[in-house]
Amino acid sequence: MIFSSVLSPILDPLLTATGPFWTLLTVSVFVSFLSTIVYKYTTDQARLRRLKAEMKKFQKKIRKLQKEDPAKALQMQKKVLKTNGEYMKLSFKATLYTFLPLILFFGWLGASLALAPLGVGDEFSVEVSSSDYLNENVTLTLPQGISLLENQSLTKDISSASWSVRAMESGEFMFSWVTTRDDTITLPVIVSSSHQKVVPLNQTEVLQAQINEYPRLLIFDGVFFFKDVPWLSSWGWLGAYLLFSLLFSFLTRRLLNVA
Repeated sequence: MIFSSVLSPILDPLLTATGPFWTLLTVSVFVSFLSTIVYKYTTDQARLRRLKAEMKKFQKKIRKLQKEDPAKALQMQKKVLKTNGEYMKLSFKATLYTFLPLILFFGWLGASLALAPLGVGDEFSVEVSSSDYLNENVTLTLPQGISLLENQSLTKDISSASWSVRAMESGEFMFSWVTTRDDTITLPVIVSSSHQKVVPLNQTEVLQAQINEYPRLLIFDGVFFFKDVPWLSSWGWLGAYLLFSLLFSFLTRRLLNVA
C-alpha cells in the first residue's frame, strides 16, 4: 500500500530496533502532539472557550428545568444543539489539516502491526495458486531449517498445492517452486524472535505464493505489567492506539491549554 510505504523508511527501522509496543507508543505520542498543535493554531480558541462555557450554562439550566418545566428544558436543549453544532464546525477546520497525516500513519500501522512474525517452532502453511495452470504440477524446494509436517509430497497438483511446515531455526528462508512448464516463483520467509514487518504475499503475472496462519500481533504481550492485565493482553494495534491516543491527547491539551 502507498500509505504504508511512505513512512516505511522512517518507521521500519524504529520497529526493528524497539519492537511493536514502543513503536506504537512513539507514533501515538507524535500524532497526538501534532494533532493538538494543529488544532490549537488553526482554530479560534477564544471563541471555542466561549461556546464551551455557554454549553455548560445551558446544561445546568436544563437539569433544573427538567423537573420544573420540561417544555422549557426542551427549548434549552435545542440551543445546546445549535451551540454544539457551531463548536463542531469551528473544530472541523483542524481535521482537514490532520486528515492526510493520520491516513498515512494508520496505513503504516495496519500494514506493520497487524500480524506477528513467525518464531522458531511455529507451524504454518505455504501455498501456490494459479488459474492458468489447471491440471499441472508444481514442485516445492524446501529450504534448510524448515521441515515438512506429516508425510507430504514435494510435488503437488497446482490447483491444491499447499504444504504444512514448521520453522526449526531462525533466519530468512527462501521457498521456491517450479511448475511443469519450468516457470518459477519464490517467497521469502523470515523467522525471528524480534519483530519484522510481515509480507504475506508474493506473485508473478500468473502465479501466486503466500503464507497462511501468521499469528495476530498482541501489542501488550510480554510488556511489563501490561501482560498481566486480562483486558489488555488480547489487544491488537488498533485498541492500543486508541488507548494511547486518548491518554496523550488529554495530556497534551492540558499541557498546551487547548480549548
